[in-house]
Amino acid sequence: MMGNKLKNIMKNIYIELLKNTSNNEITLLKDINKLVKTEKNGKFQYFYISYFQINLIREFILNLDSNSFYTLIPMLSIYGKDEEPYLILSKQILITNYSSPEIINNYILKQLDQALIDFEFNLDNRFHCLIFKYKQIKILI
Repeated sequence: MMGNKLKNIMKNIYIELLKNTSNNEITLLKDINKLVKTEKNGKFQYFYISYFQINLIREFILNLDSNSFYTLIPMLSIYGKDEEPYLILSKQILITNYSSPEIINNYILKQLDQALIDFEFNLDNRFHCLIFKYKQIKILI
């Protein structure tokens, strides 16, 4: 009897973690590692977005498995080709199907603005591609 109660509590905690990850503010993977264990095995996949289109960020998030966590590395590429140089815009972000596209978009735009200032270049009238390097991970609670 007690085992089922504990399982339900753990399931509710897991669901709350899913719903709150990168929803009100960005959750970085490095921050969560101190609290819970993660399994990060698996291969990275890539999702390409021309410029910064919030609707494509939303589509990407909505297509994630609703019971899973993912780590996401946002990168900027001028040509959107794997063999070309790219700029990493952030440490790994923890996301789920419940994450806010607006919060993620705003965070990445802020990171991009800082990179443009730090490296003294601009993207005016230049094609560029936002690349999401991501993979599914397991949160062990």
